[in-house]
Amino acid sequence: MTTLLAYTLVTDPAPLETSRAGSTAPSGGAVYLLVANVDHPQPVNWRTIDVGVPVGTGATDLTTDPNSITARIDNVAGQGGNPPTFIWQNAQRVFRAEARSDGGPRPLARGESMVLVLEDIPVNTAAGVVALTIRENAALGNGQAANRNTLQGLLKKTPKKLPVPDLPRNFRPQRSLVQTGSNVVLLWDGRDDLDYRIVLPDGSEQAASNGQWSPAAGTAPQRGTTYTLVASDGAQKYYLTTTVDVASPAFDTLTVTGQLTAIGGIEAPWVRGSAAGWKSTVTFTADGVNIGNDAGQPGTVHADKADVTGVNAKWVQGRSSADGYISFVEDGVNINTGSAQWGIVHADKADVTGVNAKWVQGRSSADGYISFVEDGVNINTGSAQWGIVHADKADVTGVNAKWVQGRN
Repeated sequence: MTTLLAYTLVTDPAPLETSRAGSTAPSGGAVYLLVANVDHPQPVNWRTIDVGVPVGTGATDLTTDPNSITARIDNVAGQGGNPPTFIWQNAQRVFRAEARSDGGPRPLARGESMVLVLEDIPVNTAAGVVALTIRENAALGNGQAANRNTLQGLLKKTPKKLPVPDLPRNFRPQRSLVQTGSNVVLLWDGRDDLDYRIVLPDGSEQAASNGQWSPAAGTAPQRGTTYTLVASDGAQKYYLTTTVDVASPAFDTLTVTGQLTAIGGIEAPWVRGSAAGWKSTVTFTADGVNIGNDAGQPGTVHADKADVTGVNAKWVQGRSSADGYISFVEDGVNINTGSAQWGIVHADKADVTGVNAKWVQGRSSADGYISFVEDGVNINTGSAQWGIVHADKADVTGVNAKWVQGRN
């Protein structure tokens, strides 16, 4: 039996958008059912109109929570002191519009209409077409009231993506440059009902919320670090990245194949060469540096010049293994040849406080020499004969001589 009243259904949005699985805030929608007397010259006296709402999680169901829906009637003329009602009937699974609380009819003249409104509908997560059943109890003019049925369909679709105002955005550090180990605060804008995760450089994830996240104590970045914000609405994920730079970065290992220029300095326990066979090391100790060769043994420092306050060494030698060397002993230095024999000090002059020597000779082996004995000195020729002291004057306390002769 055809209904006496005409029914037109409109949704907002059109089509309705399904909720996202896992989201704490369901997708909301509204249904507007326009009820009108279109064709009948006589008034249609309606008593009740039931709007059946399928409840469940399926594609043909509208919602899982009909009690959250707000129902009302708009554009009803002549309500007086006994207005119509539109409420959920849980046993019948319908929203029932009742013309009068006393069960009497309410007329709709030709051309008149009213709107049955269902708002705040928590749409379920399954896309599909939903049929709303409509049963009216009405009479034409003074006729007998009867039940007549019809239905209206509506469409639910899965939203393709979040609307722009709801997208996570503005992912940024509170401070983009921090000191090593300083606290880091990351901020972003977006809906609170999305699932947020911070992905660290090693791929691990940490939960985040309320538009703010900081690393756990003791895990602040030691060097420039890029963080990824992953926001999920249950159906789709959104990715944003931001980077925090560290003013004095610390590295576990740093390999430089080109040139490294550091204006502020470099802090490292050791530095090593990169080429195979040339991996000598400079190790920093409490009192200086240690130089190691490729085999890990004490190495050699090669330089054009060295300007130092002092040098502590067991010995110092020329660059050739045949060169003489100076070894340091408790009471001075020893001068040796490259073959570890006693060596010679070559100098233009020697300015010393004293010289302890068995003898002193001129530069030639034929030159005379002075030998030191317990009671004085002996003057000898190069052939070990008694020699002559040549002087302009001699100032002595006494002279013991067998004879004294003039110059000729």
